[in-house]
Amino acid sequence: MTRRDHARAVVAVVGASILVGVLGGVVWALIAPGQRLYVDEGSRLLSMDLDSNNVFVAIAIFVLVSALAGVLCGAAAWAWRSARGPAMGLAVMAGGLVGAWLAALVGGWVASARWDWPGGGGLADLVGQVVVRPPTISLWVALMGQALAAGLVYLFAAGLTAESDLGVPAGKVAERRQPVRDPAPRPGSRSGGAAPRTRR
Repeated sequence: MTRRDHARAVVAVVGASILVGVLGGVVWALIAPGQRLYVDEGSRLLSMDLDSNNVFVAIAIFVLVSALAGVLCGAAAWAWRSARGPAMGLAVMAGGLVGAWLAALVGGWVASARWDWPGGGGLADLVGQVVVRPPTISLWVALMGQALAAGLVYLFAAGLTAESDLGVPAGKVAERRQPVRDPAPRPGSRSGGAAPRTRR
């Protein structure tokens, strides 16, 4: 694998990690619970019973889904044997960060459509009714789940490998290295390392 091919592999892993993260966000939006709220006078929202715990339940589900996505991405990146290396580990973590951020964004849109959330401006017409607020990700720490899981899986797999080259085929490692050329001979120099003759 040449350096150009290795760079393409890194970009492919970043893109795949982002895509998996977004799909995880859609799954989260479909399974995370919403919070039932009673609309009181003045558009005040009152939590009902134990539904306030659903806020933390939704965040916990997001972290678990993101961690699962990170495990899958980290294992898939390590399975790409010819592209193994530090760059691939950083790529899967970078893709996990972007993927988790987009997962929270896209998942929020899907959850809002799922629960038909009226928004703050539409609550005045719903006084005395019960509405469901869709789940959201309010803690930025939750966005670290996919990247951390992917990085730990990749690091753990690298630690279990006995080979110093991480099991990359010898031919693939040689292709990444630039060939070292001998310096051009100086004018008047002789090949073979023979000592110059002295004229008597």
